[in-house]
Amino acid sequence: MTLEGLKEYQQVKSTEAFKYYVSGVGAGFVWANTALRLRKQDELYCQPEKLGLNAENYLDILGRQVQFEANNGLSNDEKPVELILLSGLIRARAFPCQTK
Repeated sequence: MTLEGLKEYQQVKSTEAFKYYVSGVGAGFVWANTALRLRKQDELYCQPEKLGLNAENYLDILGRQVQFEANNGLSNDEKPVELILLSGLIRARAFPCQTK
């Protein structure tokens, strides 16, 4: 889903449906991190162990990343929402990884 698609989607679909979608994308990233950790590979981002993220957290991170990209000339209506969320999770302000 692109940002342009997101705008259209939010106009047509309910907010709850979008929350479920974003929550599912976030859960996919958590599972990807789990697989990477089991393989002793670097994770996509470093979520604190005792912090469970939910749809509201993901939406907040997504919103902050959209704003960050807009403020820094990085916004692109063709960029997938999933990539924007992952970029927000990776950014140091969201979940910094401790250097080994």
